[in-house]
Amino acid sequence: MRALFVSAGGDHGAIALGMIHTLHSNYTHVGGISAGALIAAAMAHSDNTQKCVESMYATMQHQSAAKPWTALTGTVGAVVNVIFAVVFRRSLYQSQLPKFAKPYLSKPLRKTLQVGAFNTNTATYHTFTQSDKDIDSAIIASASVPGIFTPIEIRGEEYVDGAVAHVLPVNEIIDYWNNRQGDIDIVLCYPTDFKTFMQCQMQTQAHSLHLDMEKYAYEVLWNTMLRDIRVLETHLANPLLPVNRIGKRTVRFVKPTQGLYSDFRSPSKAAIERMFKHGQDAARLELYQQ
Repeated sequence: MRALFVSAGGDHGAIALGMIHTLHSNYTHVGGISAGALIAAAMAHSDNTQKCVESMYATMQHQSAAKPWTALTGTVGAVVNVIFAVVFRRSLYQSQLPKFAKPYLSKPLRKTLQVGAFNTNTATYHTFTQSDKDIDSAIIASASVPGIFTPIEIRGEEYVDGAVAHVLPVNEIIDYWNNRQGDIDIVLCYPTDFKTFMQCQMQTQAHSLHLDMEKYAYEVLWNTMLRDIRVLETHLANPLLPVNRIGKRTVRFVKPTQGLYSDFRSPSKAAIERMFKHGQDAARLELYQQ
């Protein structure tokens, strides 16, 4: 038995897809947060890892998760989108997440599944499993970035991106490790070096109120990611290496090494292709040279 856990990552989920394609493993259990939740859900409804990855990769090349409310571009378009968001929709973009997930969720479940989402009413992180009746809504909620997408209502409460609390699905990984048998693959969409991580997120070092706030948000995300890794190291192996043999079990931890920038709101096909290929290369470099 082998489990797969996929981190948050937005459009950098293309890196995770490249890694999973190279790992070429069949999984009995999958879990994820944010973009990782979408990937995990697709994997849970597929009995062929390679075909599932290739299908998601093809979709990412031609379909963005976020769609502006208006076709207007530039400053005028940005202002109109903000007006729509504030007055009508509570979000800056129309979410394409349900459309992205529908082809996979309509298929029979093949694996056990866990996804994490953040409850904004109680300020708590919650794990949903395949047995929850609201699992499909939880998958969409887990990838619903606050401010970009409208929160998802589940049982009368609002849920958003699980990455508000965790970048890696730490709770789900520890639960699997403690309560089940089998090896684990952990796939991280972001590099852990701060400078390289920021290269993934921002193209300019200029200063403005907007850019400084954006930079601060990414710094929080990076710190959250490092905290998650430290927690895993206390439960699994310290340090967490690409290949960790713990008793009779193996934990593989794969992460990118390059800071490849992509605009989450409108990722280009070329950027998706670069990230997918780097994911493949990183998995080969990290794992198969051990």
